[in-house]
Amino acid sequence: SAETLTSDQQDLPQYHPWRANSDKYTSIEINRNISTFGNYELMGYTDSNTGIVKGYSNLQTITVESENPIYIVGEDGALYNDVKSKLFLYPAQNPATHFDVPVTVGRIRPGTFCDAKNLQSVSFHSTLHNVWIPQHAFANASSLSYISFASETAPSHYYLSSFVGLPRDGVVVAPTETDEFKRLTQYITSAVGSNWTFATGSGNVVSYISSDFTLYVAGNDKYNTESSKASWYSQRSSIKKIVVKKGITDIGGYAFSSCDNVTEATLNNNGIIDYYAFRNCSALTRVNIGSGVTGFSAYKYESYDCHPFYGCSKLATINVSDLKAYCSINNLEYLTDSKYGTASVKTLMVNGVIHSSTSELAIPEEVTWIPTDAFRFFSNVTKIRFPKSMEKISSCNFMDHTYLTEITVPSTISSVEHNA
Repeated sequence: SAETLTSDQQDLPQYHPWRANSDKYTSIEINRNISTFGNYELMGYTDSNTGIVKGYSNLQTITVESENPIYIVGEDGALYNDVKSKLFLYPAQNPATHFDVPVTVGRIRPGTFCDAKNLQSVSFHSTLHNVWIPQHAFANASSLSYISFASETAPSHYYLSSFVGLPRDGVVVAPTETDEFKRLTQYITSAVGSNWTFATGSGNVVSYISSDFTLYVAGNDKYNTESSKASWYSQRSSIKKIVVKKGITDIGGYAFSSCDNVTEATLNNNGIIDYYAFRNCSALTRVNIGSGVTGFSAYKYESYDCHPFYGCSKLATINVSDLKAYCSINNLEYLTDSKYGTASVKTLMVNGVIHSSTSELAIPEEVTWIPTDAFRFFSNVTKIRFPKSMEKISSCNFMDHTYLTEITVPSTISSVEHNA
């Protein structure tokens, strides 16, 4: 059950009994008399039967009495010492996807980000040389795939348990490539049993090519670099796949234009795909669309629509991770309509599964309308069922849809547009 952890004891020992119940607490209240935490007091514990690290996984808030002279809670909700040179604990249930470690912080404590499953990126801004990453610091932060450092000096101490439970692929970013940063990256790779990558960069976004010739874009901001100005542009002919990771917001114009050997693109950003983003990616055959993509943007030039997939004449398959989210994408026709140069699009997949001619494609409940051209050219979709929440079907969805054999339409639909 949800509980609040409170104490007015002056010195809290390292192995207080409440650690065994750390995953039950939703809030921690630190009273005025507390002046010292044990080194591992806020780390949670390791289950002796399963070996699984359990932190304060349900923690939502931390509060400190104003009269306490030693500890404070920052605007970010995390617990610090009074001068913010030490970061003790970050609430695991904080909904934020990015965390900026203040420039004053030289050390984080064991278990600081343990179980923070919403975090996708963390940036260390300190230039101090004694930054270290203790036990369980990022344990089970299962969405965290981007860790960046402002300093040219890598952390001095870290452990395998610091990174256990991170995603299987991610990136460490720093201004300069050094043996120490490469060693840190290899250490994380060992902890997660897969491949993390090091990339040089600064700011909130980085792009890099992996050993399997995949171009990754990672970070926590808009990716707004035109391909001709990107660090990887001279290697563009070697790129086979493009992956935009969670945390990126919008994809800017011309971002990947003229990557003429790319066959597959995965878009996990939270925002729009702007004009000419994949212009003349002539080998592109499949686009995987995550639930965070909100729309495709274009502009008019004379009689042309300068849309994101202009010149992608081989695009044949669209794979969506969330059918409900797909039905809410703005300007979907720029991806699916033949008049915009994507005439070969014929196959719709949902989470990698192709609907056969005998299966029914069911639109999820809560979807109220279908955007223009959402299903027009998918010849593998022969049966479709709309939910009771459906109110409107936009134009050009089933026009010339000769392969559609069955459609279930609820009485709630009040609007069917011309040539729907």
